[in-house]
Amino acid sequence: MTSASELSVGFLASEFPRDPVKVNIYLEHVLIGQVIEPLFTLGDDGLIKGGVAEKWEFNSKNDELTILIKKIKFSNGKKIHADDIKFSLERHTKNPASQSYNYLQVIKEILVINSNKLKIILKNSYVPILLALSRDQLGILPKDWSFNSQNIEPFIGTGPYRIIKESNNWMIIANSNYRDYKEIKIKKWKLDILDPQNKLFPTSPSDLLILIPNQTKDLIKKRYFNFSTTREEIKAISFFQTSFWWVNNSYNSFTQDEREYIRTVLSYISNEVGKHLDGGLSTGVIPNGILGSLNERPTFENKTIIKNLNVQIAVPNNLAELLSEQLKKIDMSKFDKIKFTVNSFPIHEIKNVKNTKNHLVLISFAGGFFDPEGYLTVLPSMLGESTNHLFGQKAENIRLSAISQFDGKKRADLYRNFSQLTQEEVRYIPGWYPSFTEYRIFKIGKKDTSFNYSYKLIDYFEINSKGGTKDGN
Repeated sequence: MTSASELSVGFLASEFPRDPVKVNIYLEHVLIGQVIEPLFTLGDDGLIKGGVAEKWEFNSKNDELTILIKKIKFSNGKKIHADDIKFSLERHTKNPASQSYNYLQVIKEILVINSNKLKIILKNSYVPILLALSRDQLGILPKDWSFNSQNIEPFIGTGPYRIIKESNNWMIIANSNYRDYKEIKIKKWKLDILDPQNKLFPTSPSDLLILIPNQTKDLIKKRYFNFSTTREEIKAISFFQTSFWWVNNSYNSFTQDEREYIRTVLSYISNEVGKHLDGGLSTGVIPNGILGSLNERPTFENKTIIKNLNVQIAVPNNLAELLSEQLKKIDMSKFDKIKFTVNSFPIHEIKNVKNTKNHLVLISFAGGFFDPEGYLTVLPSMLGESTNHLFGQKAENIRLSAISQFDGKKRADLYRNFSQLTQEEVRYIPGWYPSFTEYRIFKIGKKDTSFNYSYKLIDYFEINSKGGTKDGN
């Protein structure tokens, strides 16, 4: 444990720092989100509120969004300008490598009106645009900024913290130019980067660990003596889950009966893995708790397969060992007509999977924002495929109707129909969801919120010996 003035916080990240355009892992989004702020954010109640944006309004056709920005400063003292927003967003709209690229293709043009006002012109009405612009990855950077991994301060933002390298350690330090500086209760954190795949752990356990999955939790408990007795364990809210998706033209490599049989077996396996991770079985590509999700999976008739099936599955490194181990433990004797081969790959090379001979790829994702499109539009950017190719034309037509539907009930029904149809056609196979845990030493408290999608360090505070906060409140 570090001194009171330098509490430590641990994040799971396989590579840090990275240009925000290249960030494709949820906890990396959360990490850079401590520094850079998007135009919009989600409040404690889950509703949209301004981040960098002060006020905003749509025109009568809902295809033009005019935004007035806050009079705030970057951490380097420079006042934010509408040009900075145009620069930051266009880094993603013009770069297919960005995980936000597909979300933002609805943007036709970004016009700077004056120093604190701009207009975003859309190609068509798009209901989730405000939520899409709330992604941590889309935090605003100065227009003269460029990424340099060797820089001691790789990101310049308007958020409550800065990330700075000191004596070869990354530190998260309060931004003195932040507009609500007094709201930052813990002014300094030592940043611990955890990478269980490469056995990278700090010498001493972090004082705060955010969103730790079950398998990593077991590793941490074994690594550190008395870890559980010195920390509070809190069940964390997460929309993280997995799904199996067809690679290239593999969807047509199997008959409908064969696809349904593969689905039956993978559903059985996913159920066992979910139980192992203290989680459960995913009901669809849209997780429970998100508008349009299914309460349970559709039921289908089990198929009898005549010939033997050999199915190659590309699995990210962090899940490959887990899935391989579970396949050895699970009783597969009743599925003697199918054999699965697990082929691991680094998650940042996911787009290269389409150049392999795999039939399926296992995707783990958290979606990006609190809307069905956060789970549907992220997939093409990860796999390098179009939504039409992934979902099929019938389902794609339903999705296109949903993105411009402002009636909440009709929109939810459309997304439920979408999920039902894609599962009937076996366009993908829902996997499992794990449980996540937050650990913090007993002297760290957290502000009560009814909604946690993106975790913010500004919500944490130190508790003094009398039960109050360190500053006496």
